Amino acid sequence: MHLSSLGAYGKAADAKGRQRELVEEGEDVYSYSFLYLPSYQGLEMAWTGNTIPSGTEEHYGAVYLNERLTVTVANQQITRVVWRGPSELVAVENLQVQLIPFEEAWELFQRQMQTEYTLGKLTRYSPANADYAQELARYTGGEIFVDQISYGYVRIQIPDNYEEFRLVPAWCFQGEEQLDDGSGISWEDGTRRRQRRVYQTVNAVDGSLIDVNRGY
Repeated sequence: MHLSSLGAYGKAADAKGRQRELVEEGEDVYSYSFLYLPSYQGLEMAWTGNTIPSGTEEHYGAVYLNERLTVTVANQQITRVVWRGPSELVAVENLQVQLIPFEEAWELFQRQMQTEYTLGKLTRYSPANADYAQELARYTGGEIFVDQISYGYVRIQIPDNYEEFRLVPAWCFQGEEQLDDGSGISWEDGTRRRQRRVYQTVNAVDGSLIDVNRGY
C-alpha cells in the first residue's frame, strides 16, 4: 500500500536510527523508524508529540489521538507499520486567512515563557503536595533549551462537537529542560534529558496560545 493512500505526506517528518543488541540468531540488528504526518493544502501537521487531551481536564469537544503513521525497518526490511488516529478532511473554511508574522509569535512566546515557567513549574511537582516547599528547595535554578521551532497545522477542539476538530496554522516551540541541584547545568549529549516538550504553541491566525494537552 502506498503511503499516499494512507493520507501521509510523502516524506519523513522525523527519522531516528539506533543500534540495538538483540538476541536474535546471535546477530546485531540495526533498526530505525520513520514518522509520517498528514499534509493538507501543502502544509504539514506540526509534530506536537503523542499528545491527546488528558482525561483529567475538562473537555467540550472531541478527544482523539493525533494522526501519524510509523514505519519500522530492521535488517533492511519493514517489520512494523502502525497507523494511529486515522482522520479525514471534511471541509475547508478559509484558504485566504491573514497570518501574524513570526516576529509577533516569537514575542508572544517569550512573554508567556517568562510568566509561566517558574522554578516551581520546572520541577513538575504539584504545589498541592505537602512537601512541595521541600522539593523546591532542592534546586537552585533551571534552564529550558528550545532547539526546534516548527510551523504547521495544529488541531483544536470545536465547542460541543465530539466528532470533529478544526485545524489552524501555528508555531510550535519545542525543546528540553534541566534543573540545577547546585552542581551546575551541562547541555553535553551525555547529560541532556531526553524527554522533549512542547513549551508553547502560538496560533498563527490570532496569536492565541494553544495548549496541545488540552486540545484548545
